[in-house]
Amino acid sequence: MAVALLHWIAFSLSALIAPRTTPAPEVVWIDLAGLPGLAQEAARSEAADVLQSVGLSPRWRVGQANDVLGAHELPVVLLRRDHSARRGAARVLGACAPRSASPRAWVYLENLAWVMGVPTHDGAMTVEQMMRLGRAIGRIVAHEVIHAVAPAVGHSRSGVMAARYDRNDLLARHLAVDAATRRSVQAVLAVARASATPPRS
Repeated sequence: MAVALLHWIAFSLSALIAPRTTPAPEVVWIDLAGLPGLAQEAARSEAADVLQSVGLSPRWRVGQANDVLGAHELPVVLLRRDHSARRGAARVLGACAPRSASPRAWVYLENLAWVMGVPTHDGAMTVEQMMRLGRAIGRIVAHEVIHAVAPAVGHSRSGVMAARYDRNDLLARHLAVDAATRRSVQAVLAVARASATPPRS
């Protein structure tokens, strides 16, 4: 009886805070900005490392703009510019629609490169610049994936889940995940796992 009650509580809580996607969705990487291959690899590696640090191990695949996505796939779309930005508005590096019926995330390459002070074209970038740009993109991807998987997790004062990144955040060799964010994500995953496990009879 007590076990069934605990599962009922977990299920009720999951309706409020559990993600619409599975705890570890398949991330579909869609590059519409023409990012150099080396930078793409660095981005996916950095994102995977950050997500692993909070207990998320999503599968990854490279997709195309016209792909038909599965129910548990999360598209992360790299765009050259933010076409919805208003003149004079702050430069947005990434965005997410976590509470949508079909969550997705976007990263805006030109805004990111402007903040970092690096070029955006393959021939104009050194190997080191490609690696730095990819690492920065990976952090934004991880930030948006966490929003998509755990919409209840808010922004932190600093680190990967900070509301805004500055140039130092993007260029640093390592960007921390604060303990509160890690605990929040793991709590959401625990509730999702509990709600997915049928109670014992």
